[in-house]
Amino acid sequence: MLSRTAVFLLLALSPLAAFADNDCAFRAERTLDIDVKGVDTFKLDTGAGDLDVKGVPGLARIEIRGKACASDQDRLAALQLTQRRDGNTAFAATQIPDSDGGVNPFGSRYAYIDVEVRMPAELALQLRDSSGDIEIAGLRKGIDLTDSSGDIELRDVAGAVRISDTSGDIEVDGAEGDVTIDADSSGDIDLRNVRGDAYVRNDSSGDVKFRRVSGRARIDNDSSGDIVFDDIGGDASVGHDSSGDIRADHVRGGFTVESKANVDDIHYANVGGKVSLPPRR
Repeated sequence: MLSRTAVFLLLALSPLAAFADNDCAFRAERTLDIDVKGVDTFKLDTGAGDLDVKGVPGLARIEIRGKACASDQDRLAALQLTQRRDGNTAFAATQIPDSDGGVNPFGSRYAYIDVEVRMPAELALQLRDSSGDIEIAGLRKGIDLTDSSGDIELRDVAGAVRISDTSGDIEVDGAEGDVTIDADSSGDIDLRNVRGDAYVRNDSSGDVKFRRVSGRARIDNDSSGDIVFDDIGGDASVGHDSSGDIRADHVRGGFTVESKANVDDIHYANVGGKVSLPPRR
């Protein structure tokens, strides 16, 4: 027979187990299709929940499929997908009611929508997301992404990519065009197989890796974490770095570090151009 303590632990852990199995108290499907005739830009605003976007060449519409989950029927009814059109721009958004912390198995109230999007690969995407993981693949006309929390993964994309993120890892694998990370507060950044320039303006914490970049690779400011340059076609450069190692290898252009707290943490090899490092203090 189970002890009272064991029974209590099972009851306490049961909500977590249910969420691990993607269970929720109330759930429903949400569907939205948007005609894209005359559209060249898609603006998407999503709240709590994961997001998966796939670009499909020649697709005639934007197909949005949502899996809504809520702690009660009223919140489930409030979870909706909305759309509007303004000239050559199509807009879509998730409507999510206030809750006690979004996706929280220990909260009394929760509401979120996991969203899958199939859209024409030829449309530019402007995305604003609050929380949850993001996966984007196959878009060819550029991505402008602002995210509060959750991991970001981009694969096989083209056009200019610009990302601003508060927390979570950022991974870009396969980009034809320049990639710019305006800000990242926490989490690792991994930019690889970029056919263009790769640029990180400001990173607070976490490792930053530039690998197989055909153009220039640069980070303006890094507070903590390692910085790696590997197989860079142009120049590799660092503005200011407070802590962590800096490593550069197989850089066909020059290698520059403008400011570094400890110069002994800088390591380089196989640099084709000029090497410029800060003086030892």
